[in-house]
Amino acid sequence: MLRKPTISWRSPKESNPKVSEARDIALSILMRVERGAFAEKELDKMLHSRCVAAKNHSLATELVYGVLRWQHRLDDIIDRHARAPSKKMAPRLRQILRLAVYQYLFLSRIPPHAIVNEAVNQTRIGVDQKSASFVNAILRTVLGNEFPNNSSPCPDAMSLARWYSHPQWLVQRWIEQYGVGAAERALAANNEPAPLMCRFNGLKTTLRDLFASLEKEGMAFEPSLSPGAFHLQTRGRSVRSSPSYQRGLFSVQDIASQIIARLLQVRPSMKVLDACAAPGGKTAHIADLAQNKAHITAVDSSEVRLADARRNLRRLGVKNVHYRVGDLTQREFVSTLGLFDRILVDAPCSGLGVLRRNPEARYRVKEEDLRDLAAKQVGITRALSSLLSPGGKIVYSVCTVTWEETREVISEVLAECPNLRKDGIQRWELEDVAYALSEDGCLETFPAPENVLVDGFFAARMVKAKRCEQSDHFSASG
Repeated sequence: MLRKPTISWRSPKESNPKVSEARDIALSILMRVERGAFAEKELDKMLHSRCVAAKNHSLATELVYGVLRWQHRLDDIIDRHARAPSKKMAPRLRQILRLAVYQYLFLSRIPPHAIVNEAVNQTRIGVDQKSASFVNAILRTVLGNEFPNNSSPCPDAMSLARWYSHPQWLVQRWIEQYGVGAAERALAANNEPAPLMCRFNGLKTTLRDLFASLEKEGMAFEPSLSPGAFHLQTRGRSVRSSPSYQRGLFSVQDIASQIIARLLQVRPSMKVLDACAAPGGKTAHIADLAQNKAHITAVDSSEVRLADARRNLRRLGVKNVHYRVGDLTQREFVSTLGLFDRILVDAPCSGLGVLRRNPEARYRVKEEDLRDLAAKQVGITRALSSLLSPGGKIVYSVCTVTWEETREVISEVLAECPNLRKDGIQRWELEDVAYALSEDGCLETFPAPENVLVDGFFAARMVKAKRCEQSDHFSASG
């Protein structure tokens, strides 16, 4: 049954307006994201530093990700009831209205009058009195004429893009590649909260003992079909607050990401290069698979990110890791790394396979960016392949779904590196997500079947000929 809002709010002249902590945090984070920050990092930092109560932790997270996921649709609703389009509004005013409209459309437990009161108070505190009256008028109109979930989009790229708040060029691609039905399912899945998937740390515990520890902490969890993986429900608490997490008994890592390290087929005593290693999740998994007996070199271009990875790996009890800060597009740096039995190139990419976790990426990545990203990915992979020992294997992986950054990269690398050949992934390696094995022996988790919630990853494995001359694959671009 559609609700008819009864809207009332305190007089604009009333002093000491108050805003709930969750909404205050959400607005602050959204403003930082608008200036280029990343929502996940900012939320983690602010929620941890302020020791936010579980209820406010959950609501702030819901508001930030909800507004980012549905931004275009929220703006369309605001634009229907405002004289000036939302893109011309002051950024803070626009975010306040987005927060209010999102709560009305998607959070039915919050009374409309509370939504308006909070929005008006946020405006009075952060903007000015005149703008508060404007917000009140807009929201009265919106809440009086818009009703939650009473329509659906037309099945064309433009309509689906606006409704689900994705770039139209990406929606058009998905429709052409997968059909309208599969494309819309993918769009809807991207706008759902991402499950908190984790991996138990075999260097410190067993899955059974970890579950016993989590149960004592009051954490809800559900085992996964993927080996060592489980779904964690924190009930509004920070993962960092868990004693099991602090002791390094588990890592937060999606199922698709957990597959990547397994594809390396690493064994104890091997020399392994983890390129683009931060924040260290795959590095830790490599160490776990090799019982902490592999010799790992972890490289990242950011000293800050690599320091974070070092702390994370220390928490997990990972040993035998040598850390290097450097630019993998620079020949001089790459030549100092040595030779390796296994190399993981978890390359920087557009991130279009993890939009439900990083929804702001959909507004930042442009179609014209893909060629530049692909050129960088080819350069890095080609350069690092020269560091493989004969018979060694290199895994290229990206958390994206574009043709340019996946198969085209592999095709170009193989064409330019005659000592490399494709080493097809086998079905037994993907027993938990067998659907993701493509006909050409690559990992491709997108689009997932209905009711399967995994991130969109691509991976391909290549092997170096056992007898070959060490040729130099560097170029000015790589």
